[in-house]
Amino acid sequence: PLLLKSYLARLLESESPDGLQNALQALLERAGKLYPVGSLPADVLELMAEFVLRVVTQHPQIVFNIHRDLLEFLAAVQRNCGEGRETVYCNVLWVVGEYTAAHHDARFTADVILQAHVGLEELIFELNSSLQNPPLPAWLAEVNVAKVLCVLMTALAKLAAGCPDIPPRVRVLLAKLVTQYAENPGLDAAARRVVVVRAKNLSNALKQPAVAAAALCAPVPLPPVHVDSASAPGLV
Repeated sequence: PLLLKSYLARLLESESPDGLQNALQALLERAGKLYPVGSLPADVLELMAEFVLRVVTQHPQIVFNIHRDLLEFLAAVQRNCGEGRETVYCNVLWVVGEYTAAHHDARFTADVILQAHVGLEELIFELNSSLQNPPLPAWLAEVNVAKVLCVLMTALAKLAAGCPDIPPRVRVLLAKLVTQYAENPGLDAAARRVVVVRAKNLSNALKQPAVAAAALCAPVPLPPVHVDSASAPGLV
């Protein structure tokens, strides 16, 4: 991984936005195809996760350019979140929620943001279906589901804060999640509490557009290596 780390660092320093975009697409395509030798897959996935954040922070326009690819990556949750790929997956979720916004790229119209919302909403329905019907699939049992759900809910709330047509739908969804996860057989009590608290906080923020804009749309610093919204005290 040392060679890969040096190579990615060099790319970030010297490659054009188009080159970085191509590199990001290639890495995401290969995230599930790593040869299982010792700690190599985990080490490489950690580098990939950091690269996702660094590339997009340097060049936010890349999110629009490969928006469909990112949503397709997220839709394939079993393939791209299981088997140790959770950190990469959550970082892509964070990127979509954070940078799918007109204040980052004017090409993000209300229709495009709504498409992203629909994709993430379908994803949360898929996860809920699996969690409501134990035993959990083997791939999901190895995932920090509370973390994924918190990053996913936050991404949905960020989309809603940037598009006036979406907040009512997201608030209804968050209210349903509060009810469902009060007693969800697929999660332990601590995980359920994390999900419920996050859903309530996001819903309360979306009730007041000014609060939602301040809490969810304000620029945030680059997260360290991976996004862990399940444990973060704020809403980002």
